[in-house]
Amino acid sequence: MCEGCLLSYETDRDYVLDALAKQGMSNIRFIESREGSGMDVHVLYFESEHRQWVFFRGTEGYKTKEGKPNWRGWLRDWLQNFKIKRQRWIPAEKGLVHRGFLQEVLSVSTELIGIIKDCPKPVRIGGHSKGGALAALLSLCLGGSEFDSTVDEVFTFGSPRVLDYGLARRYNALLGQQTFRAFHSNDIVPRTPFALRFKHVGVPVYVREDAGFFVNPDMADVLYARFLSYKGDFGEDHDLRGYYDSIRNYEGV
Repeated sequence: MCEGCLLSYETDRDYVLDALAKQGMSNIRFIESREGSGMDVHVLYFESEHRQWVFFRGTEGYKTKEGKPNWRGWLRDWLQNFKIKRQRWIPAEKGLVHRGFLQEVLSVSTELIGIIKDCPKPVRIGGHSKGGALAALLSLCLGGSEFDSTVDEVFTFGSPRVLDYGLARRYNALLGQQTFRAFHSNDIVPRTPFALRFKHVGVPVYVREDAGFFVNPDMADVLYARFLSYKGDFGEDHDLRGYYDSIRNYEGV
């Protein structure tokens, strides 16, 4: 899942197509928010033999991986991130969601849900940073007022909070054990927006600074580990490559 999230950041589509084709993936699609919508949403979709896969790209940097300027995409992302007013949403009548993230997922949901529902295979959804928030909202989209049984699992990495307390409880009752929320050491993004207004969902997975992770950890242990690993660079801990390296180096500790 972390590799899929990394692949969603790739801007060279030929590279992505080649990499996925070598793994036997099919029906590969790149879904984006409409030009001029004021949003910058990118989704990677493909199918394997037994499953559908959906990966949301997170907030992009002001430069691409190739070093080219990306000010427009970077600014659009952050304008949406800062729309933290809570908004009622028809499929979620009993709860409120982050307005900016809701607007973003709705910009691609019609096309994406149509593709997913045309396929009988279960779907696994992932995302990093704001992509994790959109992954959680897509799970709500798929079922409308109820969750759809085709949602297999949801994996997020460094995701901000996106649901209010009432809707988070509802989410956890229905998909909580199928959702895994990874947060890396001193990554600041999972601590936003305010905990008094928004709540995380799913099973927490604490990813250690150098190697390994703890599933459903005791929060006192998390605070202690954060103190020991603190280096003063919150941005580095949010980088998806750091998540990938730590998870890959897992040795059962």
